[in-house]
Amino acid sequence: MVKLSPQQAANKAREIAKQSLSGALATVRRGQGKGQGTPYVSKVNVTVDQDGSPLFLLSTLATHTQDLLADSRASLLLEAPENSENPLQTERTTLVGMVSQIEPGQDRREREVFLAHHPEAQQYAVFGDFALWRMTVCKIHYVGGFGLSKWAKAKDYLTETEQC
Repeated sequence: MVKLSPQQAANKAREIAKQSLSGALATVRRGQGKGQGTPYVSKVNVTVDQDGSPLFLLSTLATHTQDLLADSRASLLLEAPENSENPLQTERTTLVGMVSQIEPGQDRREREVFLAHHPEAQQYAVFGDFALWRMTVCKIHYVGGFGLSKWAKAKDYLTETEQC
C-alpha cells in the first residue's frame, strides 16, 4: 500500500481543483422540520482562485445558496478529468470549509477569474440574483483510488492560508 504525506495529498488535491470545471457541492439544509440539518448535494460550476480557494457564481434562488445563507458549512467533491472503467479508481478530492459571498463591488478580480474558466456564465452573471462566492478551505481529503487516501489541513493545500 502506498502512503502519502499530508503535503503530497494536498498537492494532488490542488492539481485536481485547478483542472475542475464543476463539482458536487454539499450544504446543510436550512429551515425547520424534517429536512432541516440534512445534507443536500448539487452540481455547481467551480474554478479556483490563485490561492486554491474554490470560487462559485451562485444564484440566491438556488437551494444550495439559500442553505449557505443560513449555514456556511459545506463540502465540495471534485474529480480528476480522466476516463476510467471503474469510477472509484478516479482521483478525487473533497474540500471541506465555509462558503461565503464576496461583497458585490469587491469581486472584480474573482469575477474575471471565474468567467475566464466559464465564459458561458457571462450571459447570466449580470443578473441581480447572481453573486460570486468563495470557499474558505479548512481541510481536504484526497482519494487516489482504492486504498489510497489522506486528510490534509488547509495550510498544506492553500498557497495563502486563511483560517476557518
